[in-house]
Amino acid sequence: MQEVNSRDLINRKKHEFYESILPGILAKQSKIKKSILSDTNNVVVMPNEFGVKFGPVFGNFDPSISYGKPYKEIVENLALSINPYKVTFDKPNVKVRDLQDLSLAQNKVELDVYFEKKVNYDFNPDSIMQPIGFKAKIKEIDYLSNPKIPWQVDQILQDKLKAVQSIHTLKDYGFDNYYLTKIFSAGNLGLDKKLVTTRQSITAVDDTLGKQLLQNIREFDNLDSYLVFENEYLHNRFVIILAQGNIEYEQFELWPKDSEWGKYGFNHEFEGFYGRKDYAESQAGGYYAARLGVLEYLFERKKQARVLVIREIYDDYSIPVGVWQVRESVRTAMKKPAKIFSDKKEVLQYIKGHLKYDTGKYLHQSNLFKQSRIVDFFK
Repeated sequence: MQEVNSRDLINRKKHEFYESILPGILAKQSKIKKSILSDTNNVVVMPNEFGVKFGPVFGNFDPSISYGKPYKEIVENLALSINPYKVTFDKPNVKVRDLQDLSLAQNKVELDVYFEKKVNYDFNPDSIMQPIGFKAKIKEIDYLSNPKIPWQVDQILQDKLKAVQSIHTLKDYGFDNYYLTKIFSAGNLGLDKKLVTTRQSITAVDDTLGKQLLQNIREFDNLDSYLVFENEYLHNRFVIILAQGNIEYEQFELWPKDSEWGKYGFNHEFEGFYGRKDYAESQAGGYYAARLGVLEYLFERKKQARVLVIREIYDDYSIPVGVWQVRESVRTAMKKPAKIFSDKKEVLQYIKGHLKYDTGKYLHQSNLFKQSRIVDFFK
């Protein structure tokens, strides 16, 4: 089993990683202020004194296409993005309608953006929050081209629907969770349309889509064996176990002992057949992101199962990049061939050899492994 490192070693790893990417960031930041940046699914800002890439939610970082890229490249992209409007929720400093229209667009929109002050840059690595990058307060936005809003979205906006209904309908039209998060955050959805923080909107969309899938999954037949899926990316390892039984979901999250989160030992969240009403406080957005990936798998295969997800976070994950990597890592795991087992003992023996942290310290609290069901006696 892996011996977790001391806090000093964790901090040194973080510092070394920071030092390795800082030269590239510093070399690029001055160019960003003077050039057009392309290849974004949000907005392109035309050159003026502070011509930069701009997007209402994700800036120049697009999580929907970032899975598989190296850790260093992802952190650089996040650090070089721009958080261009410090919008106050009571008195927005730019027209809310402008931000909403930009979030709805699926084309590149050319703009002139005028800032009240110079663009500030202050990249400090953080062990809890993902990098923010540039910060700037917008004074005015002038359109040089028009945003193209999908007709399905325009139709939904004309109807007086609750946010949940709108998310369900747009998902059925084929819009992914990233687009839905973007337009929800910008205050386009719901009866009482208002701006929502990015973190809240990500979790709300993941939870809403997950609950919609659960309504169908509860009606499906059970699995008839144990399936184990695995994936490791960005110093995060996921092991997902599906077992026979009605749908339940639990998730363990383990960090290095001396990290910010590791001081709690491990986090454990669980929900039964009828779901949960309270917030998964100990794991926050990571819980709902991972759950969505598993539920998508079960829905596609018209099956229900008892689910156990184990997430191990290692020392080298020194700068978090967001819960998108949890969602995409689990989705990737569920696309790989599953290992098939006939009983829990085989599963337990297998996963002990494929996890780095000592399972004896937490698996005794697992609902999947500590409970015996009637069906277990017939195996």
